Amino acid sequence: MAYFDPLPTRDERLFSKSPLSTPVLVVGLGPVGLVTALLLARQGINSTIVERHALRLGQPKAHAINARSLEILRQAGIDLDELRQKGVPVEEGDRVRFLTHLTGDEIGCLPYERQDKAVEELTPEPLFNLSQPILEQALQEEVLGTGRVTIHRSHDWQSYEYDAERQIVRSRIKQRGHNEVLEVESKFVVGADGTNSTVRSRIPGVQLEAIDDDRGLMNYVSVHCTMDLSSYTNGRVAQLYFFCSPDTRHGGFIGYKNPEWVYARPVPDITQEPLGYFTVERCKKEIKTAIGPGVLSDIKIHSVQIWSTWPRTASSYSDSHQRIFLAGDAAHTFPPMGGLGVNTGIADAHNLVWKMRFVLDGLTATPQRLLKTYTTERRPVAVANSIQSAVNEQHMRQLDAVVLETVSNMSAALPELMLQSQVKNDITTAIERNRDHFDSLGLQLGYVYNDVEASKSPQELLRKDCSLYEPSFECGARLPHAWLLQIDGVGRKASTLDLVSERKLTLFAVKFHSSWIEDLKDLVVVVDVKERRIPAAWIRAAHLSPSAALLVRPDQHIMGFIGSKEDLVECLSLCV
Repeated sequence: MAYFDPLPTRDERLFSKSPLSTPVLVVGLGPVGLVTALLLARQGINSTIVERHALRLGQPKAHAINARSLEILRQAGIDLDELRQKGVPVEEGDRVRFLTHLTGDEIGCLPYERQDKAVEELTPEPLFNLSQPILEQALQEEVLGTGRVTIHRSHDWQSYEYDAERQIVRSRIKQRGHNEVLEVESKFVVGADGTNSTVRSRIPGVQLEAIDDDRGLMNYVSVHCTMDLSSYTNGRVAQLYFFCSPDTRHGGFIGYKNPEWVYARPVPDITQEPLGYFTVERCKKEIKTAIGPGVLSDIKIHSVQIWSTWPRTASSYSDSHQRIFLAGDAAHTFPPMGGLGVNTGIADAHNLVWKMRFVLDGLTATPQRLLKTYTTERRPVAVANSIQSAVNEQHMRQLDAVVLETVSNMSAALPELMLQSQVKNDITTAIERNRDHFDSLGLQLGYVYNDVEASKSPQELLRKDCSLYEPSFECGARLPHAWLLQIDGVGRKASTLDLVSERKLTLFAVKFHSSWIEDLKDLVVVVDVKERRIPAAWIRAAHLSPSAALLVRPDQHIMGFIGSKEDLVECLSLCV
């Protein structure tokens, strides 16, 4: 990455030497590593985060924090109202526009995800747009505030060995700027160290597997810049602008709250346009071309990065001993189309942490079996998201191809060509094909953990309509949301999801049978659905009755239906 700004000030809290022993060692200080540590702290487990980089120099990267991620952060105690204030206002970020240039003609417009009030019937936390560095800073402060997490920058995780007798992992970590190599002992290691994960590379037999072997790498350049575009949009505000004229090189603008933007476009041949090709002046020239006629002299270029995408998923998310785990981009890499990468990683952490805690606290009789479910449950989700991201990317390229072919074959500008019914129909159809790209609620909320999903082929995991979400009470599904008929203890509307314990299994029951859990109080907590004023329609949909209760995992996914203490014991023996 080419970085043009002065270096940020060092945060001296983050540069001490790592302790030599920790229950869980997290490698990587991105959103997934931070969420992992935060969730562990909420479970009462200390952890240590090591990060090889001394400073956070990354571009804004991810910008869409989806509904499921926000539900997870809500459960983890993050003040989402405060976080939303730092993001893009809904009225500025709920559209995707396709134009010739920013000041040119609009040839299409689609809604950007579901950010309206209606979606609150399906989730308590609609998606919103927030720059990844802002999210990381908020998570970092929350993590440090727990008193259970230490963060150590300039620590380069290098390798590990497993001590079978003591059931611990010894990690070798080099503290940059020192000749010393530390040996850190932990019960678990979570590799959240990105696409080029060192942790993944050290696990025998684990490798990234391509979802589509014929696709290959796609290269992009992204330019982080500050520029006030408010007087150039002609009132056509949007989260994403895609430019369809040949001179714009299929580029676009990604909004991170005006005046912060990222300009991005494909790089067809990286040998012809390497990183050094994109000087400040060249970047400004391309950005001005994308804007179109007009004079915008005040463009501040912060950084330029070239990156590649290739839909791949790790063959396994753990080592054979179930002590080293992969999460986030270390476990799966997607094209950015659809904003699924970081959100999939946050859900990885949510799935894994409660299982580690059950093992550490001796709450499972079959720790290996429980930990193996992390791969079998999360990998199909990543494959489905990876395929959808690749399809989204393909549909964008098809739109580019339709526009390029149209303009190349006719001696007229695109706005004039759009007056012809056949041309307008072809381009409108190509734009409409991208609708699912910007509405993936079904992927965000609808994934189910079960053996059927785990056995599907990659193509079978591709949804016919990734926007469609139908709340389900089937085993493995995320517990459906409904608003309670009362306000919670902090004065906000409460959701059924808010009733799920972070540290225990939650039994939703119409009638409380104390005998069912008398020997299981360390493992199960009961929610009386009528006492908590859960709507009657939700209770009926869940088929709850005095003889039928619903058992839910700490990650808010349904474990099973319970009709007796024997059912409960059997469910626990099979699932925990």
